[in-house]
Amino acid sequence: MDPRTGEILALANEMGFDPNRFTTVNPALGKNKAITDCFDPGSTSSLSRAAAFEEGAVKEKDSFYCENGNYAVADRVIHEAQRKSHVP
Repeated sequence: MDPRTGEILALANEMGFDPNRFTTVNPALGKNKAITDCFDPGSTSSLSRAAAFEEGAVKEKDSFYCENGNYAVADRVIHEAQRKSHVP
């Protein structure tokens, strides 16, 4: 994904079956899980944090606060699910 625009640049799935025996495959294995399945934010946020550390975009001691329940990123605003304020 392009972090500036959200555009999907590449997408892949490992289906876990032998394509030479396609007729014996459970049809549920054929769905595109990256598109059809829901992922909780906690499931993916570790990857985002790891990438931010690896790229040097953040340091271990950095803090992020969302004072009013909103966080602006580029031309978008991310809202806290419960619309709560997070002031330390």
